[in-house]
This record gives sequence, structure tokens and C-alpha cells, in this order.
Amino acid sequence: MQRTCYAILVGCLLAGCGKADPQPPASAAATAATAAAATAAPSVAASAPVAMKPPQAVAAAVAAAAPAPTAADPYVGVAQTIEGVPPLALAPVGVGVSLRAGQKNGAGVKMHRKKKYDKAIDAYLSALRLDPGHLLARYNLACAFALTGRIDDALALLRQLREAGCPLCLDRLQRAVADSDFAACRGDPRFAALTTGVEVIEPDYHAAMLTILAANSRQRSAAFEASLRAGVAVEYHLTEEDLTGETDGKQPVRRWTTQKEIKRLDAITWPEANSEITCQKRCCKVAVMCGGAEDVSTNIEAVCFRPKTATEALPVRVDAFTCGGH
Repeated sequence: MQRTCYAILVGCLLAGCGKADPQPPASAAATAATAAAATAAPSVAASAPVAMKPPQAVAAAVAAAAPAPTAADPYVGVAQTIEGVPPLALAPVGVGVSLRAGQKNGAGVKMHRKKKYDKAIDAYLSALRLDPGHLLARYNLACAFALTGRIDDALALLRQLREAGCPLCLDRLQRAVADSDFAACRGDPRFAALTTGVEVIEPDYHAAMLTILAANSRQRSAAFEASLRAGVAVEYHLTEEDLTGETDGKQPVRRWTTQKEIKRLDAITWPEANSEITCQKRCCKVAVMCGGAEDVSTNIEAVCFRPKTATEALPVRVDAFTCGGH
């Protein structure tokens, strides 16, 4: 009996009695796949070290990825647009439209001089709705805004002129420095920033005078009408003198704002194109002498200009004198 039990015990030990059923042996393919995976995925500790970029390369990469810096606003605190005011556009409009805009601007100037600034502002806005490039209406509107306490709006209009950069735009900015309408802006650093360092590229006024003298009646009228379309009234100054060269001291001044008034230039004697011309600043004078006692005539003595572009001048003033017949 003891031998039998001992034999059974030895058999169980050899056969694995009392243990879970053994797993079937893995196939050769599975064994090979496991070995390949182990070879392809080495441990982190066994992986190759990562190459580090030098600090200069990292800084360059960061700078390249960063957005480009924007230029600092030279006119901080000054708006670029104003609600209800058409933005500045220098594109030309039709002749009829520009002349109507000039008439609206002229009506605004009349109200301006009477200190009826609200009505002046309405007229200037009407001019700008017709012609957003009417620079004098825009400048006059800035004046009216300054006089009525709308300093921010006045400066916004001056900024539009500064950024447009056309000679007539910058000419207005130079005028603003001494214009009493901007007295309330004098101590404002924003006004100083807008009006400091303004340089106007002046056209050749001597050449402009030669062109007017050489022009025929129609061409000459067209040159002065261009001033009206730009919103500039033409001033006509008349002086009378006798044969001794003495004047009567009267200098009637007329402001021509219509094509009909410009036509009056046809009744004035213009000197020849080869006349001696002397220009000082923006005014060019022609050497003209009175004729004989029986010769009564009105003669052109000088023409003053204003810059429109770097190569184009606008005639804005005519000085004439009447002599003879005394």
C-alpha cells in the first residue's frame, strides 16, 4: 500500500498534478514576430541622443515665425476718418460737379465769415459729398470744426491732408500754422505733429507764367477754370494809374468763382510771351509800361500761383492796372 501511494505521488510530481493546464506552445511564426518587434522598438534608454540646435539658430527661427512689427503711428490720438464726412479721394470728378462743389464751398465761406459756423459746416459737407477731393472745402471744414470745439475732428481732417501728401494738401497745412481759426489747437501736441516738417514741392512758376502768356483766349480761360475746379477762387486786383506812373491808391479786389467771371480775362491786354518775367516766390511779374495819352487799356501786371502738383501750378490771383486817358 505504501509503495503504491509513493508511486502515485512521484507520478503527479512528474506530470504536474494540481497546476493549471499548460499553454500550447507558440508557433514558430509568432516567435519570430515577437523577436522582430523587440529589435525594431529598442528601449528609450537605448535610443540615439536628439541633436540640439545652437542658440543662434533657435533665435532666428523664433524671429522668422513672429509677425512683422508694425510702424509706430506718428499721429497717435488722431483719427483717420470722421463719421459723416466722405473720406479724402483725389480722383477727379466731372467739370460740372467740381464747379458745383466749388459753389457750395463758396457758400460755406460766406457763412464762415459771418460766424454762422453750423451753416458753414453744412455747406462744406455738401461740397465734399459732390467732390471728396475738394481740398479747400476739407480744409475749411477743419477750420469750422476747430472754431466750434470739435478739435479731434479738425485734427482728423488735417491728418487726411498730411497723409495724402499732395502739394496743395501740404500747402494748406503750412497755412494752418498761422491760421487764427486753429488758435484752440496751438497747444495740442497732435497739431504740432501734423504741421511740423511740412515741405511743399514747388512747381516751376516761371514756366507756368510763360504758358499762360503764350496761350490763346480759350486755353488761358481753361487754366483759370482749373483753379475753380480745385476749389480756389481767383482774385482780381485792379490798380489805376496815370501817365506819370502815379496810382489813385484804389485797388478793387474781386473774387471770381464762376466761368462767366473768368471770361472777363478776355477784355484785358496780355503781354507777349517773350516779355521780361520776374518771379518771386509764387508770383510772377511782367514789365509793362503805359501807352500814349490816347491809349486807355487794362494790362496784366502779375499772376500769382498755388501748387497743385509737383509740376502743375494753379493761377489764383491776377494783378492788373489801367492807364491812359487822364
